[in-house]
Amino acid sequence: MTMSNRFRRKSILLLISSIAVLLFFSCSATPPVRTVPPESHAQEKPQEQDTADSETSNTVDTLSSKIPKLQANIRPEVRAAADLLLSSMTIEEKVAQVFVLSLREKGAMPKTFSPGGYVLFEENIKNPDQLRKLIEGLNRANRIPPFIGIDEEGGPVSRIGGNSAFQTTSLPAPARLGRANNTEAAVTGSKKLAEELKGLGISMNFAPLADINSNPDNPVIGIRSFGQSPDLVGRMVAAFVSGSIEGGVVPVIKHFPGHGDADTDSHFNRVLLMHDLERLRKFELPPFQAGIEAGAPAVMVGHLSLPEVTDTLDPAVMSSIMIEEILRKELGFDGLVITDAMDMGAITRFYPPGEAVLRAFSAGCDLIVMPENPQPAFLELISAVKQKEISEERLDRSVRRILEQKLRFGLFRMASTTE
Repeated sequence: MTMSNRFRRKSILLLISSIAVLLFFSCSATPPVRTVPPESHAQEKPQEQDTADSETSNTVDTLSSKIPKLQANIRPEVRAAADLLLSSMTIEEKVAQVFVLSLREKGAMPKTFSPGGYVLFEENIKNPDQLRKLIEGLNRANRIPPFIGIDEEGGPVSRIGGNSAFQTTSLPAPARLGRANNTEAAVTGSKKLAEELKGLGISMNFAPLADINSNPDNPVIGIRSFGQSPDLVGRMVAAFVSGSIEGGVVPVIKHFPGHGDADTDSHFNRVLLMHDLERLRKFELPPFQAGIEAGAPAVMVGHLSLPEVTDTLDPAVMSSIMIEEILRKELGFDGLVITDAMDMGAITRFYPPGEAVLRAFSAGCDLIVMPENPQPAFLELISAVKQKEISEERLDRSVRRILEQKLRFGLFRMASTTE
Protein backbone atom coordinates (compact mmCIF):
# COMPACT_ATOMS: atom_id res chain seq x y z
CA MET A 1 0.00 0.00 0.00
CA THR A 2 1.38 3.43 -0.94
CA MET A 3 2.01 6.17 1.59
CA SER A 4 -0.68 8.35 0.00
CA ASN A 5 -3.29 5.59 0.39
CA ARG A 6 -2.31 5.08 4.01
CA PHE A 7 -2.65 8.81 4.65
CA ARG A 8 -6.03 8.96 2.91
CA ARG A 9 -7.42 6.06 4.91
CA LYS A 10 -6.07 7.39 8.19
CA SER A 11 -7.70 10.72 7.37
CA ILE A 12 -11.00 8.98 6.68
CA LEU A 13 -10.84 7.17 10.03
CA LEU A 14 -10.15 10.46 11.81
CA LEU A 15 -13.10 12.00 9.97
CA ILE A 16 -15.32 9.06 10.95
CA SER A 17 -14.31 9.41 14.60
CA SER A 18 -15.08 13.14 14.46
CA ILE A 19 -18.49 12.44 12.93
CA ALA A 20 -19.18 9.92 15.69
CA VAL A 21 -18.39 12.52 18.36
CA LEU A 22 -20.56 15.11 16.64
CA LEU A 23 -23.43 12.64 16.42
CA PHE A 24 -23.08 11.94 20.14
CA PHE A 25 -23.27 15.60 21.13
CA SER A 26 -25.96 16.60 18.62
CA CYS A 27 -28.21 13.68 19.41
CA SER A 28 -27.73 10.37 21.18
CA ALA A 29 -25.92 7.82 19.03
CA THR A 30 -28.66 5.39 20.01
CA PRO A 31 -31.93 7.14 19.13
CA PRO A 32 -34.78 6.77 21.60
CA VAL A 33 -36.98 3.79 21.00
CA ARG A 34 -40.51 3.74 22.35
CA THR A 35 -41.29 0.75 24.50
CA VAL A 36 -44.44 -1.24 25.02
CA PRO A 37 -47.04 1.29 26.21
CA PRO A 38 -47.50 1.35 30.01
CA GLU A 39 -51.27 1.25 29.66
CA SER A 40 -51.02 -2.28 28.29
CA HIS A 41 -49.95 -3.55 31.72
CA ALA A 42 -53.45 -3.04 33.11
CA GLN A 43 -54.55 -5.98 31.00
CA GLU A 44 -51.64 -8.24 31.93
CA LYS A 45 -52.23 -11.22 34.20
CA PRO A 46 -49.78 -12.30 36.91
CA GLN A 47 -49.27 -15.71 35.33
CA GLU A 48 -48.58 -16.61 31.71
CA GLN A 49 -51.67 -17.61 29.76
CA ASP A 50 -51.94 -19.45 26.46
CA THR A 51 -53.19 -17.11 23.75
CA ALA A 52 -55.12 -17.66 20.56
CA ASP A 53 -53.48 -17.05 17.21
CA SER A 54 -55.58 -13.92 16.72
CA GLU A 55 -54.33 -12.46 20.01
CA THR A 56 -50.73 -13.12 18.99
CA SER A 57 -51.35 -11.35 15.69
CA ASN A 58 -52.98 -8.41 17.48
CA THR A 59 -49.97 -8.03 19.77
CA VAL A 60 -47.58 -7.89 16.84
CA ASP A 61 -49.84 -5.41 15.02
CA THR A 62 -49.97 -3.21 18.14
CA LEU A 63 -46.20 -3.24 18.43
CA SER A 64 -45.88 -2.45 14.73
CA SER A 65 -48.01 0.67 15.08
CA LYS A 66 -46.27 2.03 18.18
CA ILE A 67 -42.57 1.25 17.73
CA PRO A 68 -40.44 2.67 14.87
CA LYS A 69 -38.73 0.17 12.62
CA LEU A 70 -34.96 -0.26 12.56
CA GLN A 71 -34.52 1.32 9.12
CA ALA A 72 -35.74 4.67 10.46
CA ASN A 73 -33.09 4.57 13.19
CA ILE A 74 -30.11 4.71 10.82
CA ARG A 75 -29.55 8.42 10.40
CA PRO A 76 -28.40 9.87 7.05
CA GLU A 77 -25.13 11.04 8.62
CA VAL A 78 -24.43 7.49 9.78
CA ARG A 79 -25.14 6.05 6.34
CA ALA A 80 -22.87 8.63 4.71
CA ALA A 81 -20.04 7.95 7.17
CA ALA A 82 -20.37 4.19 6.63
CA ASP A 83 -20.23 4.62 2.85
CA LEU A 84 -17.16 6.85 3.15
CA LEU A 85 -15.30 4.28 5.23
CA LEU A 86 -16.44 1.41 3.02
CA SER A 87 -15.01 3.18 -0.04
CA SER A 88 -11.55 3.17 1.56
CA MET A 89 -11.45 -0.56 2.36
CA THR A 90 -9.77 -3.38 0.46
CA ILE A 91 -11.52 -6.69 -0.20
CA GLU A 92 -9.39 -8.29 2.53
CA GLU A 93 -10.42 -5.66 5.05
CA LYS A 94 -14.08 -6.02 4.13
CA VAL A 95 -13.96 -9.80 4.48
CA ALA A 96 -12.25 -9.49 7.86
CA GLN A 97 -15.19 -7.42 9.12
CA VAL A 98 -17.50 -10.38 8.49
CA PHE A 99 -15.75 -12.53 11.12
CA VAL A 100 -16.45 -12.53 14.85
CA LEU A 101 -13.81 -14.53 16.73
CA SER A 102 -13.21 -15.73 20.24
CA LEU A 103 -9.86 -15.02 21.86
CA ARG A 104 -9.17 -18.75 21.70
CA GLU A 105 -8.38 -18.38 18.00
CA LYS A 106 -5.01 -16.66 18.26
CA GLY A 107 -3.34 -15.95 14.96
CA ALA A 108 -6.62 -16.49 13.14
CA MET A 109 -6.05 -13.52 10.82
CA PRO A 110 -3.12 -11.43 9.66
CA LYS A 111 -2.51 -8.67 12.20
CA THR A 112 -3.02 -6.01 9.55
CA PHE A 113 -6.73 -6.91 9.22
CA SER A 114 -9.45 -6.07 11.71
CA PRO A 115 -12.04 -8.76 12.49
CA GLY A 116 -15.59 -7.52 12.85
CA GLY A 117 -15.75 -8.50 16.48
CA TYR A 118 -14.80 -10.73 19.39
CA VAL A 119 -16.83 -12.93 21.74
CA LEU A 120 -15.77 -12.99 25.38
CA PHE A 121 -16.18 -16.01 27.67
CA GLU A 122 -15.66 -16.64 31.38
CA GLU A 123 -11.94 -17.24 30.96
CA ASN A 124 -11.56 -13.73 29.49
CA ILE A 125 -13.38 -12.03 32.36
CA LYS A 126 -11.65 -11.70 35.73
CA ASN A 127 -12.41 -8.26 37.16
CA PRO A 128 -13.39 -4.78 35.88
CA ASP A 129 -9.84 -3.40 35.53
CA GLN A 130 -8.60 -6.50 33.71
CA LEU A 131 -11.61 -6.50 31.37
CA ARG A 132 -11.31 -2.81 30.49
CA LYS A 133 -7.61 -3.22 29.70
CA LEU A 134 -8.35 -6.27 27.54
CA ILE A 135 -10.99 -4.40 25.54
CA GLU A 136 -8.82 -1.29 25.23
CA GLY A 137 -6.08 -3.50 23.79
CA LEU A 138 -8.48 -5.03 21.25
CA ASN A 139 -9.61 -1.56 20.19
CA ARG A 140 -6.03 -0.32 19.79
CA ALA A 141 -5.05 -3.40 17.78
CA ASN A 142 -7.78 -2.94 15.18
CA ARG A 143 -8.08 -0.13 12.65
CA ILE A 144 -11.87 -0.44 12.71
CA PRO A 145 -13.19 -0.94 16.25
CA PRO A 146 -14.59 -4.46 16.73
CA PHE A 147 -17.87 -5.43 18.29
CA ILE A 148 -17.15 -6.79 21.75
CA GLY A 149 -19.85 -9.38 22.36
CA ILE A 150 -20.97 -11.36 25.37
CA ASP A 151 -23.83 -13.64 26.44
CA GLU A 152 -25.66 -11.79 29.20
CA GLU A 153 -29.16 -13.27 29.06
CA GLY A 154 -29.81 -13.29 32.80
CA GLY A 155 -30.14 -16.25 35.13
CA PRO A 156 -27.77 -19.13 34.32
CA VAL A 157 -26.23 -17.40 31.29
CA SER A 158 -24.62 -14.33 32.86
CA ARG A 159 -20.90 -13.99 32.09
CA ILE A 160 -20.55 -10.78 34.09
CA GLY A 161 -23.69 -10.68 36.23
CA GLY A 162 -22.69 -14.05 37.65
CA ASN A 163 -19.15 -12.90 38.52
CA SER A 164 -18.88 -11.57 42.07
CA ALA A 165 -15.91 -9.38 41.08
CA PHE A 166 -18.34 -7.17 39.14
CA GLN A 167 -20.90 -5.09 40.98
CA THR A 168 -23.26 -5.09 38.01
CA THR A 169 -26.91 -5.83 37.42
CA SER A 170 -27.68 -9.52 37.62
CA LEU A 171 -30.91 -10.16 35.76
CA PRO A 172 -33.08 -13.07 36.88
CA ALA A 173 -33.64 -15.96 34.51
CA PRO A 174 -35.88 -14.90 31.62
CA ALA A 175 -38.52 -17.44 32.69
CA ARG A 176 -38.82 -15.63 36.01
CA LEU A 177 -39.23 -12.27 34.25
CA GLY A 178 -41.86 -13.85 32.02
CA ARG A 179 -43.83 -15.22 34.98
CA ALA A 180 -43.87 -11.72 36.50
CA ASN A 181 -45.37 -10.57 33.17
CA ASN A 182 -43.93 -7.08 33.66
CA THR A 183 -42.51 -5.49 30.53
CA GLU A 184 -41.55 -2.32 32.43
CA ALA A 185 -39.19 -4.37 34.61
CA ALA A 186 -37.67 -5.94 31.49
CA VAL A 187 -37.08 -2.52 29.91
CA THR A 188 -35.58 -1.07 33.10
CA GLY A 189 -33.39 -4.09 33.81
CA SER A 190 -32.04 -4.46 30.29
CA LYS A 191 -31.36 -0.73 30.04
CA LYS A 192 -29.40 -0.68 33.30
CA LEU A 193 -27.50 -3.80 32.29
CA ALA A 194 -26.64 -2.29 28.90
CA GLU A 195 -25.35 0.91 30.51
CA GLU A 196 -23.09 -1.13 32.77
CA LEU A 197 -21.83 -3.32 29.93
CA LYS A 198 -21.12 -0.23 27.82
CA GLY A 199 -19.16 1.25 30.73
CA LEU A 200 -16.90 -1.80 30.60
CA GLY A 201 -16.43 -1.46 26.83
CA ILE A 202 -18.87 -4.19 25.74
CA SER A 203 -20.96 -3.21 22.72
CA MET A 204 -23.01 -6.30 21.84
CA ASN A 205 -25.15 -8.62 23.97
CA PHE A 206 -26.22 -11.96 22.48
CA ALA A 207 -29.64 -11.68 24.10
CA PRO A 208 -32.60 -11.91 24.41
CA LEU A 209 -33.94 -15.31 23.39
CA ALA A 210 -37.05 -15.12 21.23
CA ASP A 211 -37.39 -18.89 21.56
CA ILE A 212 -40.64 -20.23 23.05
CA ASN A 213 -40.26 -22.86 25.76
CA SER A 214 -42.72 -25.25 24.12
CA ASN A 215 -40.91 -28.58 24.52
CA PRO A 216 -40.22 -29.82 28.07
CA ASP A 217 -37.61 -32.21 26.63
CA ASN A 218 -35.56 -29.37 25.13
CA PRO A 219 -32.05 -29.80 26.57
CA VAL A 220 -30.82 -26.24 26.04
CA ILE A 221 -33.64 -23.63 26.23
CA GLY A 222 -35.78 -24.12 29.34
CA ILE A 223 -35.62 -21.18 31.75
CA ARG A 224 -33.58 -19.17 29.22
CA SER A 225 -36.93 -18.52 27.47
CA PHE A 226 -39.42 -15.92 28.69
CA GLY A 227 -42.27 -18.41 28.51
CA GLN A 228 -44.56 -20.77 26.66
CA SER A 229 -46.74 -18.49 24.52
CA PRO A 230 -45.86 -16.34 21.50
CA ASP A 231 -47.70 -13.35 22.96
CA LEU A 232 -45.82 -13.26 26.24
CA VAL A 233 -42.41 -14.01 24.73
CA GLY A 234 -42.95 -11.37 22.05
CA ARG A 235 -43.78 -8.64 24.55
CA MET A 236 -40.82 -9.49 26.79
CA VAL A 237 -38.42 -9.64 23.83
CA ALA A 238 -39.62 -6.24 22.60
CA ALA A 239 -39.14 -4.78 26.08
CA PHE A 240 -35.63 -6.22 26.49
CA VAL A 241 -34.62 -4.98 23.03
CA SER A 242 -35.92 -1.47 23.74
CA GLY A 243 -34.08 -1.22 27.05
CA SER A 244 -30.80 -2.49 25.62
CA ILE A 245 -30.91 0.00 22.74
CA GLU A 246 -31.63 2.86 25.12
CA GLY A 247 -28.70 1.69 27.25
CA GLY A 248 -26.37 1.80 24.24
CA VAL A 249 -25.62 -1.89 23.60
CA VAL A 250 -26.58 -3.90 20.50
CA PRO A 251 -29.14 -6.57 21.47
CA VAL A 252 -29.14 -9.75 19.39
CA ILE A 253 -32.43 -11.68 19.33
CA LYS A 254 -31.97 -15.41 18.91
CA HIS A 255 -32.22 -18.26 17.75
CA PHE A 256 -34.15 -17.62 14.52
CA PRO A 257 -36.53 -19.15 13.52
CA GLY A 258 -37.01 -20.60 17.02
CA HIS A 259 -35.11 -23.24 19.01
CA GLY A 260 -37.74 -23.84 21.69
CA ASP A 261 -39.47 -26.90 20.23
CA ALA A 262 -36.24 -28.84 19.59
CA ASP A 263 -35.28 -31.99 21.48
CA THR A 264 -31.61 -31.88 20.47
CA ASP A 265 -28.77 -29.53 21.40
CA SER A 266 -27.16 -27.94 18.32
CA HIS A 267 -23.88 -27.69 20.21
CA PHE A 268 -23.49 -31.41 19.59
CA ASN A 269 -25.61 -32.54 16.66
CA ARG A 270 -28.09 -31.63 13.94
CA VAL A 271 -31.40 -30.22 15.16
CA LEU A 272 -34.37 -31.32 13.07
CA LEU A 273 -37.73 -29.52 13.28
CA MET A 274 -40.57 -30.87 11.13
CA HIS A 275 -42.68 -27.70 11.23
CA ASP A 276 -44.06 -26.17 8.06
CA LEU A 277 -44.14 -22.45 7.31
CA GLU A 278 -47.71 -21.97 8.52
CA ARG A 279 -46.77 -23.40 11.90
CA LEU A 280 -43.76 -21.05 12.10
CA ARG A 281 -45.94 -18.06 11.19
CA LYS A 282 -48.47 -18.87 13.90
CA PHE A 283 -46.13 -19.87 16.71
CA GLU A 284 -42.34 -19.48 16.40
CA LEU A 285 -42.06 -16.28 14.36
CA PRO A 286 -44.26 -13.75 16.25
CA PRO A 287 -41.67 -13.14 19.03
CA PHE A 288 -39.03 -12.39 16.39
CA GLN A 289 -41.46 -10.06 14.62
CA ALA A 290 -42.08 -8.27 17.93
CA GLY A 291 -38.34 -7.84 18.51
CA ILE A 292 -37.83 -6.56 14.98
CA GLU A 293 -40.65 -4.06 15.37
CA ALA A 294 -39.03 -2.90 18.62
CA GLY A 295 -35.96 -1.94 16.57
CA ALA A 296 -33.70 -4.97 17.03
CA PRO A 297 -30.43 -4.20 15.21
CA ALA A 298 -29.38 -7.87 14.98
CA VAL A 299 -30.87 -11.35 14.71
CA MET A 300 -28.91 -14.55 15.35
CA VAL A 301 -29.87 -17.47 13.11
CA GLY A 302 -29.75 -20.91 14.69
CA HIS A 303 -28.42 -24.21 13.40
CA LEU A 304 -31.92 -25.58 12.91
CA SER A 305 -32.90 -27.79 9.98
CA LEU A 306 -36.47 -27.30 8.73
CA PRO A 307 -36.91 -29.61 5.71
CA GLU A 308 -40.67 -28.90 5.45
CA VAL A 309 -39.77 -25.28 4.69
CA THR A 310 -36.44 -25.50 2.85
CA ASP A 311 -36.60 -29.00 1.25
CA THR A 312 -33.14 -29.73 2.64
CA LEU A 313 -31.41 -30.82 5.84
CA ASP A 314 -29.13 -27.79 5.69
CA PRO A 315 -29.57 -25.57 8.76
CA ALA A 316 -31.35 -22.23 8.65
CA VAL A 317 -28.00 -20.45 8.84
CA MET A 318 -27.25 -21.82 5.35
CA SER A 319 -30.72 -21.21 3.89
CA SER A 320 -31.52 -18.18 1.74
CA ILE A 321 -35.19 -19.16 2.09
CA MET A 322 -35.01 -18.70 5.85
CA ILE A 323 -32.81 -15.59 5.77
CA GLU A 324 -33.64 -13.65 2.62
CA GLU A 325 -37.22 -14.74 1.99
CA ILE A 326 -38.63 -15.12 5.50
CA LEU A 327 -36.46 -13.03 7.85
CA ARG A 328 -35.72 -10.13 5.51
CA LYS A 329 -38.68 -9.99 3.11
CA GLU A 330 -41.55 -11.43 5.14
CA LEU A 331 -40.58 -10.06 8.58
CA GLY A 332 -39.07 -6.86 7.13
CA PHE A 333 -35.71 -7.11 8.88
CA ASP A 334 -32.88 -5.01 7.43
CA GLY A 335 -30.34 -5.23 10.26
CA LEU A 336 -27.43 -7.54 10.96
CA VAL A 337 -27.93 -11.27 10.45
CA ILE A 338 -25.52 -13.15 12.70
CA THR A 339 -24.74 -16.86 12.74
CA ASP A 340 -24.80 -18.90 15.89
CA ALA A 341 -21.30 -20.15 16.71
CA MET A 342 -20.03 -22.03 13.67
CA ASP A 343 -17.84 -24.35 15.75
CA MET A 344 -20.92 -26.16 17.09
CA GLY A 345 -21.56 -29.81 16.31
CA ALA A 346 -24.57 -29.11 14.11
CA ILE A 347 -22.10 -27.50 11.69
CA THR A 348 -18.72 -29.17 12.24
CA ARG A 349 -20.06 -32.73 12.00
CA PHE A 350 -21.51 -32.15 8.53
CA TYR A 351 -19.61 -29.34 6.76
CA PRO A 352 -15.93 -28.51 6.19
CA PRO A 353 -15.00 -25.14 7.78
CA GLY A 354 -14.51 -23.19 4.57
CA GLU A 355 -17.67 -24.55 2.96
CA ALA A 356 -19.70 -23.75 6.07
CA VAL A 357 -18.59 -20.11 6.04
CA LEU A 358 -19.16 -19.67 2.29
CA ARG A 359 -22.62 -21.21 2.46
CA ALA A 360 -23.69 -19.14 5.48
CA PHE A 361 -22.48 -15.94 3.88
CA SER A 362 -24.03 -16.80 0.50
CA ALA A 363 -27.35 -17.48 2.24
CA GLY A 364 -27.42 -13.92 3.59
CA CYS A 365 -25.55 -13.86 6.91
CA ASP A 366 -23.58 -10.67 7.63
CA LEU A 367 -21.46 -11.79 10.59
CA ILE A 368 -19.90 -15.26 10.87
CA VAL A 369 -19.33 -16.14 14.53
CA MET A 370 -16.46 -18.38 15.66
CA PRO A 371 -15.87 -20.49 12.54
CA GLU A 372 -13.84 -23.64 12.92
CA ASN A 373 -10.29 -22.93 11.65
CA PRO A 374 -10.88 -19.22 10.93
CA GLN A 375 -7.73 -18.53 8.89
CA PRO A 376 -8.52 -20.94 5.99
CA ALA A 377 -12.16 -19.83 6.02
CA PHE A 378 -11.07 -16.19 5.88
CA LEU A 379 -8.84 -16.90 2.86
CA GLU A 380 -11.55 -18.94 1.12
CA LEU A 381 -14.06 -16.11 1.42
CA ILE A 382 -11.50 -13.63 0.03
CA SER A 383 -10.85 -15.98 -2.88
CA ALA A 384 -14.58 -16.42 -3.55
CA VAL A 385 -15.01 -12.64 -3.82
CA LYS A 386 -11.93 -12.13 -6.00
CA GLN A 387 -13.00 -15.01 -8.26
CA LYS A 388 -16.48 -13.42 -8.44
CA GLU A 389 -18.17 -16.51 -7.01
CA ILE A 390 -19.56 -14.00 -4.51
CA SER A 391 -19.98 -10.47 -5.82
CA GLU A 392 -18.24 -7.55 -4.14
CA GLU A 393 -21.63 -5.82 -4.09
CA ARG A 394 -22.95 -8.67 -1.90
CA LEU A 395 -19.94 -8.25 0.41
CA ASP A 396 -20.48 -4.49 0.53
CA ARG A 397 -24.08 -4.93 1.68
CA SER A 398 -22.96 -6.85 4.74
CA VAL A 399 -20.02 -4.61 5.56
CA ARG A 400 -22.18 -1.49 5.19
CA ARG A 401 -24.65 -2.91 7.72
CA ILE A 402 -21.76 -3.72 10.09
CA LEU A 403 -20.27 -0.23 9.83
CA GLU A 404 -23.65 1.46 10.22
CA GLN A 405 -24.32 -0.32 13.50
CA LYS A 406 -20.81 0.37 14.77
CA LEU A 407 -21.36 4.05 14.08
CA ARG A 408 -24.90 4.04 15.43
CA PHE A 409 -23.81 2.52 18.73
CA GLY A 410 -20.75 4.73 19.13
CA LEU A 411 -17.96 2.19 18.67
CA PHE A 412 -15.67 4.66 16.90
CA ARG A 413 -16.16 7.19 19.68
CA MET A 414 -15.59 4.52 22.36
CA ALA A 415 -12.41 3.33 20.65
CA SER A 416 -11.04 6.86 20.26
CA THR A 417 -11.20 7.41 24.04
CA THR A 418 -8.81 4.50 24.59
CA GLU A 419 -6.06 5.75 22.29
